[in-house]
Amino acid sequence: MLIIGLLNHVVTCFQKYQTRKQLNALSALQCRDIAIDCAAQKQELAKANVIFLLKEVFVGVSDSIQQPYKTRRF
Repeated sequence: MLIIGLLNHVVTCFQKYQTRKQLNALSALQCRDIAIDCAAQKQELAKANVIFLLKEVFVGVSDSIQQPYKTRRF
């Protein structure tokens, strides 16, 4: 179970990295369509490097634009 969780974390980090790399190819109009302004796009593009990817994988840094949905307990 622990290995599955670890592999899931690594896959998620690589998906974030690839998404950030693809964000570079979007125009301003396309970014506006997905509700990302230019400042947020530049902020995410600054994270699209191998060093930040390794920090995410090993340290668990998670400061992205959209956090995953959290379930509420009542």
